[in-house]
Amino acid sequence: MNYPKIIYNWVTQLYRCLKERFLLPQDHIRTKQSNRSFASYLRGLRLKPYGSNVILYDGSVKYNYDVYEGVVDMPIGNKNLHQCADAIIKLKAEYHWSNSEFEKIHFNLTNGDRIDYSKWKEG
Repeated sequence: MNYPKIIYNWVTQLYRCLKERFLLPQDHIRTKQSNRSFASYLRGLRLKPYGSNVILYDGSVKYNYDVYEGVVDMPIGNKNLHQCADAIIKLKAEYHWSNSEFEKIHFNLTNGDRIDYSKWKEG
């Protein structure tokens, strides 16, 4: 039987989704989640093969390339639009989109204003 190569005691290189790449500490379990939950969506995110570089919007390789244990396999486009919280905003929007929950796609700006996808797409 082929067993995955363990990089650290918590990372394996063979598997290509978050829940399989990142192992739990001994005597820990993952909480049960609905198959349609955001937690389940995140756990199932596809990863690029172990050791893949982080590629920026312009196609260049992100520096500090040796500090990543996983790279999400998801296109980010070709414009410099991703900063800090933008990654989780994209993931949350992709999650709702994948469940056809378009009315749930909205975000609050730092000034408190709510931005709804449904209104944004209308112009």
